[in-house]
Amino acid sequence: MSGNALAMGWDEWMRHDATSLAALVRGGQLTAQDVAAQAVAGVARGNGRLNGVLEVFDDVVADPQTDRPDRAGRLYGVPMFLKDLGSRLKGRRQEAGTRLMAGNVA
Repeated sequence: MSGNALAMGWDEWMRHDATSLAALVRGGQLTAQDVAAQAVAGVARGNGRLNGVLEVFDDVVADPQTDRPDRAGRLYGVPMFLKDLGSRLKGRRQEAGTRLMAGNVA
């Protein structure tokens, strides 16, 4: 993938689930960066209506190795969303959907 071009068209993207995207990464047809960039573009397309994504970790989009994912994992290369209740990543905001926890960092 080069420049701002996406790895695939949206119709093709919609035909994939997480396991098939991971298989494309394992097979070298896509990189983890390609998949992350496409996922972020998808968030940008729909989040204005849904308001379901509070934060995108730009450092992880730029370098998917940032949080040291397991390269041998079956879903390696596939971005995931974390619920803001209970899930924690060190150094990341976790506000539990309440103003009482605003600015809380795990």
